[in-house]
Amino acid sequence: MANFMDESPQSEPNTESAGNLKLIVTVGFAWIVYFAFGLWRSWPTLQSGDLSAGGDDFMRLLQVYEFLDGAGWFDLLQERMNPPLGVLMHWSRLPDLPLVLVIGGLEPWLGRMMASQIAVTAVPATLMAATLTTIALIVRKVFDERAVGLCLIVVLLSMPAIGQFFPTRVDHHNWQILLSVLMLYGVIRLWSDAKDLFGAVLIGVAISCSLWIGTEAVPWIACTNIALFFAALKNDDHLRGGLIQAQLALVLSSVFLVISVPLDTLWLARCDSHSVFYVGLTIVAVFTWLSMVPIWQLTSSPTLRLLATSVTGGAALGSILWLFPQCLGGPYAEIDPVVAEKWLSQITEAHNIWTVIQASPLIATYHFMMPLGGTLIATYLLLTRKDMRERGFVAIWLFLVVATVQTLIQNRVLRFADLYAAIPIAWLLYLFLDLKREEWSTLKRVGLATAMIYFLSPFMPTNLIALFPSLKGTMDTSLSEYKGGECSINNVKAELNRFNPSVILGTSNMGPMLLFHTNHSIVTANYHRNTAGILAGLEFLDSQTARDAKKIVETHKTDYILLCPSDRQVKGLEDGFVRDLLDGTIPEWLRLVPFQTDSSLRLFKVRDQAPLRSSLP
Repeated sequence: MANFMDESPQSEPNTESAGNLKLIVTVGFAWIVYFAFGLWRSWPTLQSGDLSAGGDDFMRLLQVYEFLDGAGWFDLLQERMNPPLGVLMHWSRLPDLPLVLVIGGLEPWLGRMMASQIAVTAVPATLMAATLTTIALIVRKVFDERAVGLCLIVVLLSMPAIGQFFPTRVDHHNWQILLSVLMLYGVIRLWSDAKDLFGAVLIGVAISCSLWIGTEAVPWIACTNIALFFAALKNDDHLRGGLIQAQLALVLSSVFLVISVPLDTLWLARCDSHSVFYVGLTIVAVFTWLSMVPIWQLTSSPTLRLLATSVTGGAALGSILWLFPQCLGGPYAEIDPVVAEKWLSQITEAHNIWTVIQASPLIATYHFMMPLGGTLIATYLLLTRKDMRERGFVAIWLFLVVATVQTLIQNRVLRFADLYAAIPIAWLLYLFLDLKREEWSTLKRVGLATAMIYFLSPFMPTNLIALFPSLKGTMDTSLSEYKGGECSINNVKAELNRFNPSVILGTSNMGPMLLFHTNHSIVTANYHRNTAGILAGLEFLDSQTARDAKKIVETHKTDYILLCPSDRQVKGLEDGFVRDLLDGTIPEWLRLVPFQTDSSLRLFKVRDQAPLRSSLP
């Protein structure tokens, strides 16, 4: 048994070209499986014209459409959200570019709808191909090419991860996943060869692009630099690679800031998007790496090097935080406390593990089994396998541990943790399935591997819920009532667009779809910079009397109120104005406007506002 656990895959003699061909075929097959499944899952959404899987995807497409229709490169103001002020979005133009190229290139021949259907399918699929390829290269570098297929099987089992690459997922999360594994691959390359210039350049480019896209990349950037620091403790030659990647990241992130932010706001620190604050963090990295050069010359003691670098790096980081104290609390540090308490805390992907367990113990088990299991396996390998430590496995362990800890705080990080966990899990699966081993019987080993794959797959919770429906709990992130369901905006968009452009007050869940499918403005939507609109929507739902509700309607110059009884923000209301309104108690200042289409949506016209242009009653 000891020999079984101490061995790992060893490469058979093979030519480099044959090995590359085998890797391409393996990745290609995994990609085909992903694409077929993703297209099957997303086909109804694509065919219906919704084109998007969620609010962020709607906003991404809307931003692309506005750019194609003449909006300026720097114009990220959503004027139809919380008018007349609008909301300045914090989203990067980088994920817009491939969508702009595909839609803009195909629209003259195919029309915008078909061009968009192709774009929202092809762009995520391309990012997935790059992600699978990078993971395969990491596995081949650390383990063996024969473990690549098993690792990709584990990746395909993770719905939190591959779901970000399904057709219609065009927000930015899949970009960040790809860039994080590119950072990891660059570290693995540098760990194996301190003179690997490509690895250093790859890291610098990935860091700067990820900062341009969003702030969720900061933990992986920190992991990258920490892993390279430990490589430099092992071998002085790694100082060169660390310096190159840090300096390139500083240069490129500065360039990206200049081309993405108007000059008059260049020095404005924004905690939730690429700004001078995050360029400052790359300056901290460069300063720390530069300070390591004289430290390494003065002492060869790893302990003294660690202490001295911690002091210099900590001082540099402290200086940046002193200059920008508002960002000490992270990207949401400046959000309104009421919005944070009543809205942000209700966002499912931001829930901590305890909240998920309370909602559905079974789903929590499925979600956290892979990162927690992968962390245990990776820790074992790190402690017992010197050969893997020399191949840079410490970087994989570091990325995985940080992602797993973050997952316990916010379950949205599962999409990263599962991919990192797939690498050590693939090692264990390989040991189970290696038919040359005689310690265990073939039946026992294949049975263990099959059971392991089953419990990591979504079939496990699906089958158990089918047998015991009560295990599903209360956790539901699908917003199925809006995706072709009772609250579908897509189904009534033709009728809504027959009205003069107006201001609609609804729930924050329906806001993105109203913006995308209609020419109307909205008060509230699930975007954290829309603080005033979110507060108005929450206050409206909490209104106890018609007088309270009317005050909010008048403040925001609302023309229509749109509600859906199946909306989860509405279903939980036991009393108050909105509940009375849906139950048929309509005040004199509102008028019900029935839809000709069969829909559960309820539209109310605010009297004495702009008249309807259509012939509807």
